[in-house]
Amino acid sequence: MDFLLTVIGNAAVDDEFRKDLLINPVETIDAWGLRLTKGEVDMAKEMFGHRQNDLESTFAALEDVLYGNLMGTPMACNRPCRMSLSRPNPLPTINNKAA
Repeated sequence: MDFLLTVIGNAAVDDEFRKDLLINPVETIDAWGLRLTKGEVDMAKEMFGHRQNDLESTFAALEDVLYGNLMGTPMACNRPCRMSLSRPNPLPTINNKAA
């Protein structure tokens, strides 16, 4: 369950990850190097495979609040910063079709 929580958290703080996750959760999770259990993959497909517009706007709002709370502190950083996963280099190209 820890990696699924990491997926959810990273969706809140990295817009590139979130965009890809909402297009194709399984491929994105794999491309970013996360290894989930079969149960977690099934949960991720259900959680991120529907109502993408609602998820995008909610995660984006949370991202703004989280980064906003860091402004003016020693932990302030540009997006995405150390609270997000390291991005693969190069960024993966995610298929627009869910697996």
